[in-house]
Amino acid sequence: QQAAVVDAEHTVLTLASTSESNAVELLQHVGLRRPHYSRLGELWVADGTETLRVAVGDHVREVVIEGLPDGGVEAIRASPDAARVALIVKHADGRRVVGTAGVVRAGDGTIRVVGWLPLSIHGVSTDPLNAVDVGWRTSDLLMLLVADGRGTTIVTVHPDGAAPLVVGRSE
Repeated sequence: QQAAVVDAEHTVLTLASTSESNAVELLQHVGLRRPHYSRLGELWVADGTETLRVAVGDHVREVVIEGLPDGGVEAIRASPDAARVALIVKHADGRRVVGTAGVVRAGDGTIRVVGWLPLSIHGVSTDPLNAVDVGWRTSDLLMLLVADGRGTTIVTVHPDGAAPLVVGRSE
C-alpha cells in the first residue's frame, strides 16, 4: 500500500510505501491540493485550475473537466464506485461551489470528466454558503463542510442536488 502527500508549499506530490521507508516524488506543480485515491487505485489531485492530474502507478495524466464554469478546482473526491467525482470549484469572486461530474475511462487509459452539475445547498441557510470540503458518505450521498461567515456547518446532499440537509454545526 502507498500513501500520498503534498508538501507544505503545495508544489510536490510524494508517494511513500506504508511498509517500507522509501518515498518517490511523483509530481512537481504549483498549487497542488490534498490528493485522493479512488477505489480503482487512481490518485487524483487538483491544483486550483480547471485541470486535474490523475496518477496510475508512476504515470501521471492531465484531465480537463468538460463544462466546468470559470474557476479552479480546490478539492476532488472520487465516488465509492469511481464513476463520478465531487468537486469544489473556486470562482474568481471567491465563492466556492460544489458539484459532481461523471468519469469516463477509455481503453487507452485516457480519462475524461464530463457533465458538471453544480449542487444547490442554498436552501439550508439564509446566509451565503461557501463549500470548504467534500466527501462521499455513500455512493448516493455527499457530505459537505460549508462556511457561512459565522462558522462551519456539515450538510448532506444527494449527487443530483436533491434534498440538502443540515447535519449540524462543526465544533
